Amino acid sequence: MKTFSAKAQEVKREWYVIDATDKVLGRVASEVARRLRGKHKPEFTPHVDTGDFIIVVNAGKLKVTGSKTTDKKYYRHSGYPGGIYETTFGKMQERFPGRALEKAVKGMLPKGPLGYAMIKKLKMIGNWNYGTGRRKSAVARVFIKAGNGDIVVNGKPIADYFSRETSLMIVRQPLDLVNHANTFDIKVNVVGGGETGQAGAVRHGITRALIDYDATLKSALSNAGFVTRDAREVERKKVGLHKARRRKQFSKR
Repeated sequence: MKTFSAKAQEVKREWYVIDATDKVLGRVASEVARRLRGKHKPEFTPHVDTGDFIIVVNAGKLKVTGSKTTDKKYYRHSGYPGGIYETTFGKMQERFPGRALEKAVKGMLPKGPLGYAMIKKLKMIGNWNYGTGRRKSAVARVFIKAGNGDIVVNGKPIADYFSRETSLMIVRQPLDLVNHANTFDIKVNVVGGGETGQAGAVRHGITRALIDYDATLKSALSNAGFVTRDAREVERKKVGLHKARRRKQFSKR
């Protein structure tokens, strides 16, 4: 008897929505991993992605048993000497809802290209939507969630952080375009650059966070030019020149 092997192009995939409110991390992760692999299907084949699509809502409301909220540690390394960082489950859930679940599920899936394809079918919706924005040398980390339209930049209200009306207008452009000016509370951490560069970086980050919240907004934001990363920067001054390229006036004699 010939062993049956599923073909990737013939696999029928379903969509499942899981509400993670007050659910235990490990129980949810094991069930998500099982369905991402397709082990619940009779045609399961170990070397073929036969899994379904999973959407996890309220990922920020996952729980762990005992004292794991403070005792369970996650580690990462920057690659430089002494660059090891650790955080607890509670802090990770507060800052990046759903990342703990993603790490748990990823550890239960195959390694390599097959596992990468499976984890891409998992979408988690936490309390915040995130976007990274860049402009000149400024980098902005933007978090948005449903709220009343409050924008906080580096711990200050936006009107106190940006002194120019032009900068305030630039930051709010994507929100005004999609009619969400008073829909979200926005928290921003921005470093580097000056006021103009930081305003552009925040706008770029808000745009990406809006797309993460609702992918159908991408078309309107892209047509307005907010999605594209503006990579222009001031060229550095050169030694022996007046500016980046302005040379001294040539004198023949």
